[in-house]
Amino acid sequence: RETLGSAARAAYQARQLGIPVDTVVLPGRPEPQLKLTSLRMPAVAFTGEKIPIEITVESPAAAKATIEILAEGKSIGQSPIDLTEGTNSLRATGSIVTPGAISVTGILRAGDLGELRFEQALSLRRPRVLYMTQDPPGMESHFMGVLSAAQFDVVPSADLRRAVLDDYQLAIFNNYDLESLPMPTRIGLERFVQRGGGVLVIGGEHNIYVDKKDRPPDPLDLAMPATVAPPKSPEGTSVILIVDKSSSMEGRKMELARLAAIGVVENLRPIDYVGILIFDNSHQWAVPLRRAEDKNMIKRLIAGITPDGGTQIAPALAEAYKRMATATGAYKHIVLLTDGISEEGDSLSVAKDASERRVTISTVGLGQDVNRTYLEKVATAARGKSYFLTDPSNLEQILLKDVMEHTGSTTVEKTLELKVIQKAEVFRDVALETAPALKGYVRFDAKKDADLLLAVPGEDRKDDPLLVRWQYGLGRAAVFTSDAKARWAEGWIGWKGFDKFWANVLRDLLPHAQSGERSEGHTSELQSRQSISY
Repeated sequence: RETLGSAARAAYQARQLGIPVDTVVLPGRPEPQLKLTSLRMPAVAFTGEKIPIEITVESPAAAKATIEILAEGKSIGQSPIDLTEGTNSLRATGSIVTPGAISVTGILRAGDLGELRFEQALSLRRPRVLYMTQDPPGMESHFMGVLSAAQFDVVPSADLRRAVLDDYQLAIFNNYDLESLPMPTRIGLERFVQRGGGVLVIGGEHNIYVDKKDRPPDPLDLAMPATVAPPKSPEGTSVILIVDKSSSMEGRKMELARLAAIGVVENLRPIDYVGILIFDNSHQWAVPLRRAEDKNMIKRLIAGITPDGGTQIAPALAEAYKRMATATGAYKHIVLLTDGISEEGDSLSVAKDASERRVTISTVGLGQDVNRTYLEKVATAARGKSYFLTDPSNLEQILLKDVMEHTGSTTVEKTLELKVIQKAEVFRDVALETAPALKGYVRFDAKKDADLLLAVPGEDRKDDPLLVRWQYGLGRAAVFTSDAKARWAEGWIGWKGFDKFWANVLRDLLPHAQSGERSEGHTSELQSRQSISY
């Protein structure tokens, strides 16, 4: 069978020129008895991804065979298979880590039945990752190293609102306060997953519980397989409100400050502690730190606060921290409310000491006449938040939100051994039985239809999720409730399985290349564990 030109014409021309032509008959290769009836393979895939190749082969007889997959002539992997007489549906998967246009070849060898070959071009690209974290720079260096080694293009972002999600395949939130995301961003993330994107949430102290009982469904919560659980702290929390009662607070400001303080008290549990420290030129306890049991009495004391005098913040802040340092409770939070300017004194030193002793301090400035820089510095140093209101009508809402966020953490810090709940494909080549103990996690509630893959021992002999995922629309979302840095996962960072574990989890969330519907018939699987780089 000629593929180019004419042998007969060439022979005629040779005779005319007197050129002798000798012919030698070669045995050649017999025509294969196997017949390739269909080939399904993606045209585009991601580097490192398991690329599915599905073929349908007609065989005249049963036979033992091998199938081998090559990329640019280099073997990715091979596997023995058993062919049956008739239709055989075969599936191979392999991975390639180098981006670009790649020629993929398959060879099916079946002894006396002959050899069957197929070839197709494949375009490989590196997956793009949008990375969000509230950890200090350098804390995530080990995790970022995994992303780089696994051929991910990582784009850190300080402002998710400016990101175009369609430019990415995966969004990672590492120790990030998801409750701080505005509603348009939350809606965008849900749509991102629905359309095939992946979202991974990694735990940390910035994962805060917020009660959404009386709110409409949250779009981002709908897309996630688990949400932060409500706190179960048996020792409660401690809250101190420092309220400016200087003469400038007279009138509506003082009235709204009292209502806001009462609102905070109403939302505390009887096992929580609350204290109200008021200040002008001096300071005094309107409500000494006590259990929030007799709420009516506490509210009467708050209602009796009247404005008078000047503004001296630093001594009042020092007094509140001194009392909080000896208080009990899993979480300790101070809120400073003022409408004036005061000397800074040793406030920044107090705030830094508070942070070291796990006491958070938030600041609220009312009106225009506040030292904004000072209040921001105090809140930042003590790992709290700062708020500035020109209209005090929203004061109660702001105060309630802040107290809930800083006393609603469900962090658990203790030594934990993980439990494998499902032996999923995502754990391939990861020796989880050798994984070191973790030192903490954030309590999440897994949804009913989610895949709980890993767990840790929780309270009341009930396991809490460690790794949970699910399919949402065309995409996938997952939550890892511990962290990926040297706080809770300190032992994991040096663990041999660290890189492979995270690479597998991340790739599991990528949009997967689809080869099309599979034919009916006998199925053999080639799961290549090899990767090739050119």
